[in-house]
Amino acid sequence: MNTATESTLLIACQNLGLSIQSSSPLFTKDAEGWENFAFQVAIVRNNKTVWSGPYHLGVGHVKLPKPWSGMMNGLFDGEDAIVNAMQQRPNVKFLPEGEAKKARMLQRLADKQKLTPKLDDVMNSLLSDDAQNESFEEWCSSLGYDTDSRKAESTWRACMETGMALRRAFNAQELETLRHAAQDF
Repeated sequence: MNTATESTLLIACQNLGLSIQSSSPLFTKDAEGWENFAFQVAIVRNNKTVWSGPYHLGVGHVKLPKPWSGMMNGLFDGEDAIVNAMQQRPNVKFLPEGEAKKARMLQRLADKQKLTPKLDDVMNSLLSDDAQNESFEEWCSSLGYDTDSRKAESTWRACMETGMALRRAFNAQELETLRHAAQDF
């Protein structure tokens, strides 16, 4: 992520009067095993919600305490061993009891660190998801999806809905400004 571009997108969002509201993080694991924090997010403009929906941040957004840093003091029984294992082997698998401890620990760390989605990250995701009125076949071809996949079609429909929501919230010039600001995000 380019910091200058990130600032450009954030400034563009702020110039359009956008702000973000989100729920507290909720640790979850999806069907493929991706551990993340789920949020309910709203993009607001002039006190009106222009988009709302789920947003996820990977567990890498939570800072793990470093050994002997003083941050380890807030850990509960056995969590120091979990942190050490995660730092030494990031893809380590734990037994069910260890997984449960890890989930509770990550949830507490996310809450303590006040983990929240950033306005420019969410807007970049929404702009990237916009299928921009591509046909299903064009969309599949440009992104490498199989046109005979129901999952791909479901994803395309969600992208089309995102695009429609953006076009309802912003005029063509505003969308172009946001897309340009997000170009190298």
